[in-house]
Amino acid sequence: MNKAPVMEPRWVSGFTNGEGYFGVEISRLANSKSGYSVQLKFVLTQHIRDKSLINSFINYFNCGNLLVDSRNSDSAIYFRVTKFKDIYEKIIPFFVKYPMLGGKALDFANFCKVAELMKNKSHLTPEGLEEIRKIKAQMNKARLIEVRTTPRGSDPGGAEGVGLIPTRCGKQLTNYREDKGRFFMYNRDKSILYHISTTMDDKYFINNLNIHYYTFEKHLKNGTYYLGKYLFTREFVPTAKFKEKTIPELRLMLEKDRKKFRRKNVTKWRKAPPLLRSRGGVKSKSGK
Repeated sequence: MNKAPVMEPRWVSGFTNGEGYFGVEISRLANSKSGYSVQLKFVLTQHIRDKSLINSFINYFNCGNLLVDSRNSDSAIYFRVTKFKDIYEKIIPFFVKYPMLGGKALDFANFCKVAELMKNKSHLTPEGLEEIRKIKAQMNKARLIEVRTTPRGSDPGGAEGVGLIPTRCGKQLTNYREDKGRFFMYNRDKSILYHISTTMDDKYFINNLNIHYYTFEKHLKNGTYYLGKYLFTREFVPTAKFKEKTIPELRLMLEKDRKKFRRKNVTKWRKAPPLLRSRGGVKSKSGK
């Protein structure tokens, strides 16, 4: 039996990138409001000879359990986490702090989207359940990927009406089919793409990032910059580098930028002439 390696966070992230699975399971449940149940699953898999390695993840994450597939002599063993509280409070924060790359990062991003919907009880509504189905359809084997290695003009998935989901690692995107319901979040010069919404995603996005609806709509409509540095648009820019961030990552990034934005405005106010400060930068009663 192989000796388990020392559990360093970056090693765990790299191991998960190769051996991990982020899944969403939807099954019928008669006594549920929607008639269905939604369950998130995080799984790591190894051969039974590496039981000590898989067992060590229980202590490392302080959650989960082991399952053994004994249907044949070449058995596999699984570390599995399905309890929502453990996934939301332990698994997701870990991989936000120690991110993965490539297709697994895309699966994790969608995994986080479903977790946020479940946290807000949206999975109990028909609209929320439909949104989760669409996100699930973009994950793991069902995910459609389009990168520069795909011949221009070809369609690897052939699914009508489904936008192709690009890969990570800074690769440029090509032949992306736009969907009227989508919006994109870029940096100011549109050289970096941070987020691609899913259909019906606007409300979910702004609620979880603490952006006021009217503020979001104003910037989306006018092409102005949120916090002076982020652009929301329906336009896809094929030259942008894709560096997708999960909702938890975006929330943390925007919160830091809001603090900087407020400090910057306070500094400007303190440096303003006393008369302007006393008026709060507002026009006088005469309207001048």
